[in-house]
Amino acid sequence: MPLIVGTMTDTRDCPITVSREGGDIYIHVDSPGDYYKNPSPHMTSTQAVALAALLGEAIDPVGGKLATGTVDRIKALKMDTTARGFKIFGEEILDLNGNKVRVQESSAAGDPCCYLFTTDERVSGDIKSKMPWSENDYKDPDPRLTIEMAHGLAVQLIAFAMDAESPENWHNTPEYIAAYRIQRSLERR
Repeated sequence: MPLIVGTMTDTRDCPITVSREGGDIYIHVDSPGDYYKNPSPHMTSTQAVALAALLGEAIDPVGGKLATGTVDRIKALKMDTTARGFKIFGEEILDLNGNKVRVQESSAAGDPCCYLFTTDERVSGDIKSKMPWSENDYKDPDPRLTIEMAHGLAVQLIAFAMDAESPENWHNTPEYIAAYRIQRSLERR
């Protein structure tokens, strides 16, 4: 029987549950209503850190701490971009079921957000269109991770949050405007 570590929600209020069974860590995304049309969790930087914290609790149920070396792993992350220029934080993780898991910057306007994509390469492209259900009814699989994979994913989520919170990535938000005004007033002194 799995141990439920905790539950949180994404930007669309869809529940994300982290659980542990034996040595495996699961991330389950609940898909109420029409959420099947876009099943990947969509998170702000605060939500990404909350998911990283839940993964930390699953990794170490007693202390809830991520393994040592997290900062060094963040600095060593290989960053990439999509064809449309969105950042990918680290390399894809191949989970225990053969699914690819990645953290990618979202195109959402306003606050910086990311997606947690999990793709089943066995059900992609033309194969989806040949399934007996609509492509819009396809739900991405839930990641099943080892402790090391969960730590790697937590590192990627934290790297996104750090990047999202850096001033050069604030997009005309009230925080950005206030920080800019303070910086300009200090420069004038």
